[in-house]
Amino acid sequence: MPIELTDELIRKFLPERPRDSHKGMNGHCLLCVGSDTYIGAALLCAKAALRAGSGLITVATTAEARRAFSAVPEAITVSVGSDGWNEAACAVAISNMSGKQAIAIGSGIGTGEIAPLLKAALISGTPLVIDADGLNRLAENRELFSLLHPKVVLTPHIREMARLTGMDADKIKGEPVQTALRFAREWNCIVLLKDAQSYISDGKEVFVNTTGNSGLAKGGSGDVLCGITAALAAQGLSPLQAACTGSYLLGISADRAMELLKTRILLASDVIEAIELF
Repeated sequence: MPIELTDELIRKFLPERPRDSHKGMNGHCLLCVGSDTYIGAALLCAKAALRAGSGLITVATTAEARRAFSAVPEAITVSVGSDGWNEAACAVAISNMSGKQAIAIGSGIGTGEIAPLLKAALISGTPLVIDADGLNRLAENRELFSLLHPKVVLTPHIREMARLTGMDADKIKGEPVQTALRFAREWNCIVLLKDAQSYISDGKEVFVNTTGNSGLAKGGSGDVLCGITAALAAQGLSPLQAACTGSYLLGISADRAMELLKTRILLASDVIEAIELF
C-alpha cells in the first residue's frame, strides 16, 4: 500500500535551518536548463530553487536565455554558447559541476543533444534531478540507463514515462503505483511519476502525494517542481525525501495560491510565490 504524504511526515524530512547558517551551508545547485525557445522554463526552475532555500544556484543556459536572468539577480549564470545545447555547450556545463551539492538537467533544454552532459552528471554521483527534455534524451540514449543510481530522481509525467518504459500510457495511468515501484527498482533510482496525484518510489516503498489542483495543468509546473527538488537535495535531504517534499510543496503551494486565484488563472510562477517551507 502506498504511503500518503502528510504535513507531519514532510516536517520530519525538512530540518530546521540554524539562525547562524550562511549561503555556503545551504547547498549549491547547478541547473542545466533553458534554451532560446524555452527561456521561461529556466527562469521558473531557478526561482523555485531559490525560493526552496538553496544557498546558491548556478544556471548553465544558452546566451540568449542568460540575458533574461536580470529578472533573477540572485542566480549565478553561465552561458553555454549561442548555438543551442550541443557538445560544446555540454562541455561548459560539465566544467561547472565541481563543488555542487545537486544538479538538475532538462527543463526547457529542447531538442539539443545532451547525452554527454547526462553521462557526466550520472558518473559524478552527485544528487541529480532529470526532468522534461532530459528525460526525452535519456529515453533516446538507452545505454545511459545502466548509469542510473539511487541519488538520481526522474520526474516523468505519464507520456514521458511511456517513452522511458515502452509501456502504453493508458496502462501506466491505470497502474501508477505498480509502475513507479517496478521501474524505480529496475533502474535503481527514484521515480517521481506525475499525474493528478504523484507517486514517488525508491523501488522499496511508494509514497503518494494528493496535494495540488487542476491549476497545475499548465506549462511550467514541472520546471518549478524540478527546481524545488534539486534545492532540497542540495540542502541535504535524501533524493527520496527531496522528491517527496518537492512534490508535496508544489501541490500545497498551488492549493494556497488557488485560494486567491482559482483554477483558470493560476500560473506556475504563482506557485513559486506561494511556496512556504514548514
